[in-house]
Amino acid sequence: MFNLTRHGQAASNFVNPSRAQRQVQFLPFANVVVEEYGTNDLGSAGGGVPSTILANVEKIWTLARNAGVQKIIRTQLMPRTSSTDSWATLANQTPNSGWETGGKRDTINAGFQTALANRKIDILLDTLAVVGDPTDRNRWRTNGTAKYVNVDDAHVSPAGNALLAPHLRAALLSLTVDPAPPGYAAWSAATAWGGADSSAGADPNADGISNLLAYALDVSPINPVAPGDRPSAIQDTATPDGPWLALTYRQKSTATDLIYQVQSSPDLGAWSALVIDGVNAVAEVVNPDPDGDGSAVLRRVRVKQTAGGALRFLRLNVVK
Repeated sequence: MFNLTRHGQAASNFVNPSRAQRQVQFLPFANVVVEEYGTNDLGSAGGGVPSTILANVEKIWTLARNAGVQKIIRTQLMPRTSSTDSWATLANQTPNSGWETGGKRDTINAGFQTALANRKIDILLDTLAVVGDPTDRNRWRTNGTAKYVNVDDAHVSPAGNALLAPHLRAALLSLTVDPAPPGYAAWSAATAWGGADSSAGADPNADGISNLLAYALDVSPINPVAPGDRPSAIQDTATPDGPWLALTYRQKSTATDLIYQVQSSPDLGAWSALVIDGVNAVAEVVNPDPDGDGSAVLRRVRVKQTAGGALRFLRLNVVK
């Protein structure tokens, strides 16, 4: 388990390309994501817009799915109230604006229910059944002691987390996660080599693409490879904020045993990994299914060219 949250972060931060890249890079290593954004987006005074918040969390789900995440658990937005007795009783709690019955928070939670029905998420965890009051889910559960399940208007207490933990654990254990897809060995075993060398470093059709790279690009190691299926670089002057140097390449959808890395060099001698920051270097999906069979993704990395026109070269490096 790995926690990708940041103090005070909103869903709008996560989907902001200039701010979220560090977190997004970890998504390919997950098979299940528990997504809980929205509280900070709506805000303590309820100023957030439900449609915008729902759109942003859906972008997070899309980022996760595109990275290979198999299952997504979404939690309900919990209460946000003020209290005159440190949340010891229900009667002395007042929901914040937008967090009252029928308010924006309820609209957002209803949106999550619709997303579940449309299979955009796999589980909508009923957190309110645990920390919400049984008679009024817009207020925190109480038992007569101060700060029982919450420590302030919006944050869960240790006791609240202890109540939520088995609830979340049961949801996680209810999921069936597929085993890791077969890697190079299984691909090689399924390939008709016709007596050719099947080792990873060999190039039986002498096209300059090793067997390992053929596996990575989801192309044949035996038959001729179409020019459009090879990695290619162009100068892109049409995309805004350019000009760009763009490298386009295929990535095998199930090749979880490989690391794909775009590298940059000023002289074809010294190469370094390109840092994707979402501003000067942008990674994007050109076509999520170029072959129509779910076997590959067509990706592109764009690098902004400097005003002085300094030379820059790009290449795709694949390691197992």
